Amino acid sequence: MAEPWMEAPAVAGALAIGRGVALFVGRRVCTPTHHHRAVQLVVSAGSSFDLQTDGPPRSEDVALIPSGSPHALRASSAVAVLLVESDGPRGRRIDALARGPLVDAQRRALRSVQLPAPAPADLARAVRAWMQALDPQSPTRAPSQEVLRVLSVVERAAARGEAMGLVDVARAVSLSPTRVTHRVSRELGLPYRALVRWTRIRFALRARFGGSSLTEAALGAGFADASHLSRTFRATLGISPSWLLERVAFVELEIDRPIQAASKRIP
Repeated sequence: MAEPWMEAPAVAGALAIGRGVALFVGRRVCTPTHHHRAVQLVVSAGSSFDLQTDGPPRSEDVALIPSGSPHALRASSAVAVLLVESDGPRGRRIDALARGPLVDAQRRALRSVQLPAPAPADLARAVRAWMQALDPQSPTRAPSQEVLRVLSVVERAAARGEAMGLVDVARAVSLSPTRVTHRVSRELGLPYRALVRWTRIRFALRARFGGSSLTEAALGAGFADASHLSRTFRATLGISPSWLLERVAFVELEIDRPIQAASKRIP
């Protein structure tokens, strides 16, 4: 029988993606050794999962994996995987936490969050709860009107596949580029360039689940081509969109509220 780490990559569940955060909840995960920019939290529903980092596989029920750390994961029962952008003040704090051992109180806080059902409201609540357990300083208030205007311009540009240069966006919302970067970082917890990257990924996934080809989805969200989207997706989340999108339901969310759910049935 093949070793668990030699099995073909497999997933089954729901993927939710928002601003600088993604959450997978499902009943099976098997990945080869990989790494990515995001900090990764893995929580099991009841039974443990197998995690391999820099040594032999070990059994865990909660694990926090630093940005860029090679790892392989195998879970044959219900599990949640939360991925958080490592750039920006929020990501740096969580990444620093991941580089040391979790204390018992932290493990209990993370385990106390019930694995959500694959519905927008439940996924959004779980994201908020895990983010607060990982980073009590994480922004919880709704964005200011200034940042909402920035988000509106950025998302309109992503929907049209247009450039989202900081200077142009700042001009469109009548703010200085410095003020845009400061407010986005303070209120959303991630830098402007990361906001643009995650927005493009979100809109590409939205288009792909809406029936567009991967190339159409990439171009429509402002990527140079499908390869550019795949490289960005893999660097950010550690996986290729081509096989993931055939195996999961997709739910788009914001941290504070669900905004859209796909009708695709979970395998």
